[in-house]
Amino acid sequence: MKKMLSKFLVLLLALSLTIGGFGVCAATVTYQVEGDVMETVSPTDGRVVLPATPLVKTGAFVGWQGVLNGESFLLPAGAVLEDVTEDLTVTAVTLYYATQGGATLRVDGEDMGVRYTSTISTADYESIVALVGEDNAKLGTYIVPNYYLQKVNSKFDLALFETFGFVNFLNIPAKAFYSVDEVAGTSTIAGSVCSVLPENRTLDFCGCGYLDLTYSNGESKVLYADFMYGSSIYSLTSLLYAAYEDRNTKYPNLITEAHGPYVTHSNYTMAELDLMKSLLDTIASVSYSPDTSATGSYQYFSKKSTYYTSPWSITANCDDYGKNVVIVTPSEGHSINELVAVAFTGRYRSMTFDAEFVNGTFRFVHNEWITVNPH
Repeated sequence: MKKMLSKFLVLLLALSLTIGGFGVCAATVTYQVEGDVMETVSPTDGRVVLPATPLVKTGAFVGWQGVLNGESFLLPAGAVLEDVTEDLTVTAVTLYYATQGGATLRVDGEDMGVRYTSTISTADYESIVALVGEDNAKLGTYIVPNYYLQKVNSKFDLALFETFGFVNFLNIPAKAFYSVDEVAGTSTIAGSVCSVLPENRTLDFCGCGYLDLTYSNGESKVLYADFMYGSSIYSLTSLLYAAYEDRNTKYPNLITEAHGPYVTHSNYTMAELDLMKSLLDTIASVSYSPDTSATGSYQYFSKKSTYYTSPWSITANCDDYGKNVVIVTPSEGHSINELVAVAFTGRYRSMTFDAEFVNGTFRFVHNEWITVNPH
């Protein structure tokens, strides 16, 4: 009897060791990116650190989404999940969001400004709002002078601008969508720089859409829309010229000889064209080209236009130091006091840096012009 009991105890011990060797099944966390499994991990003491930003094919990575203990979450890369006791699938959230190339003229009564637009995937945005709430997913547009971008190798980032002491910028929150394309599944916001100071009418601006996002853990981050630097550079002057010169029979408004040498059609009314002309008349837009009759010399002239006639004549002379001095002179019926801004080869030219008013003219040296530190 004792021998049989001894064998039973040995068998029971072996069975318990075998069962113990299998252990207790642990929870797993599976990461999915655009429908594919990226990896599966096991929490340590119920704790797991979300992966770094993954590579995605469409849009931009926003964060990791899932449901933990009955609560939906959207968290940034590197955030920590606690109390993971059951199998969990975490999915990468992506967003299509792009600032459109080009800018348009914004007309608001007696004011004209530079408008930028950014387009976002309606479904992507609504998914984010469903996770964090509309107050935690705010859209808008930032607008800065172009020289900010020139200093930081064309990367649009407010934090980067600040490292160079550039802290002034326009923030235009989107109160509503500018337009919605239900067929394409996109929504567009707009942001404009208006009431441009007279001396800054030739200053180039750049605009970029943003999403100010607060994650489920309270962490905040600004996500910038895709940004094409080269197609974002616009001044009020460049848009005024483009709008004034844009004539086509498809447009509704018949325009008489008062706004050009021909009877044409414009997308703008006569009153709006009058306002454009009054603004353009305060700006001297100076261009130049090599003078074929003299080696190393240049010819200077007002920006060529089909419908707009500038009240400023442009000449130049060579000073005692061999520098070309550009001279802006008002035409009959106008005064040099009307001049508030100068664009030299289409870019901002300071009215105070190495320039002066002399005998009813405005003068500056060709190679002494700047694009920074405007008023």
